[in-house]
Amino acid sequence: MGALVCALVVSLGGEADALEAHVEEREVVELTIAGRTDPKLEASLAELLRHAGFSPRFAHVARPSPKSVTTSPYLVAVVSLDLTRVDSIELVIVDARHATVLTRGVPTADCLDEIAREEIGHIVLFAVEAIRRGETVGTPQPRALVLAPPKERARGELETVVTLRTYANVAPVVVGVGAAVGASTRVSSFHLRGLVGFEQRSAVVVTTRAASARFEQRSLRIAVSAGVPLSARTELTLAGGVSADLLAVTTTALRANTERVRNASDLVPVLDATGGITFQLAPRLFVSGAVGAEMPLSTTEYALEAERNVVFLAPDAVRLVGRFSLGVSF
Repeated sequence: MGALVCALVVSLGGEADALEAHVEEREVVELTIAGRTDPKLEASLAELLRHAGFSPRFAHVARPSPKSVTTSPYLVAVVSLDLTRVDSIELVIVDARHATVLTRGVPTADCLDEIAREEIGHIVLFAVEAIRRGETVGTPQPRALVLAPPKERARGELETVVTLRTYANVAPVVVGVGAAVGASTRVSSFHLRGLVGFEQRSAVVVTTRAASARFEQRSLRIAVSAGVPLSARTELTLAGGVSADLLAVTTTALRANTERVRNASDLVPVLDATGGITFQLAPRLFVSGAVGAEMPLSTTEYALEAERNVVFLAPDAVRLVGRFSLGVSF
């Protein structure tokens, strides 16, 4: 008799588990979140949906992408949340059984606060409950829905830049500081940028018995880059540029029989290529780091005119470059 009772309990428990799994399977709501993650928003949505008897399933993507939604006996609704925008969050709620679409926008200013999370939760919950009741929610679609990514507009960018580069035997490291301005946009999954920047570099001073020479550098650079997303906030960035380096030389003779001061200047074209990482600190603030090489198209040695064998400066034919920047988009 005891064995019979145990078998009955196990059987009833198994049937209850199967019934619970069946209910969850027939009340599925898929939620796809594009952009940054927000654990509080996901926890709020999961709690609301489970309390109402739904089984939420979350997925994350870096950016919104076209997605086909087909009918399914187990899928109640498909919810897409676009968190890649700065001033609003777009919700697209699809009735998976009748292929109707509801689109709503929730303004968020520059951050996702508790009020916005609560508004998003109520919109999603009311919509999926209405879909479960058989009500028509949204606009009917003739076939499976394809969600198009939002149109990207060009953005302006402003950067502050610090560089380190090898230069010559007498100047193993030259430090540069500057600023750049440009624009960026997205084409498919690529982040394309164009920048024009100005840089002031640390002076190089070389002194011999005959004279002292001071080399000052300024640079104007035009660069383009392409970023490939690695995650919601991180990009692999490949860049190339061309710059014009203005080298101003002031030579002061230390002997009485030579000219005391002499000034000269050169304009040197330079090509460069770098690769690095860009990380988004906030919706409009990012930091970048890159390493690469640059090659001047002319290599001039600077020597004392009265003594040709005394070379003040012989720039390297290829230079290693490290570039660090903090930027803002607007």
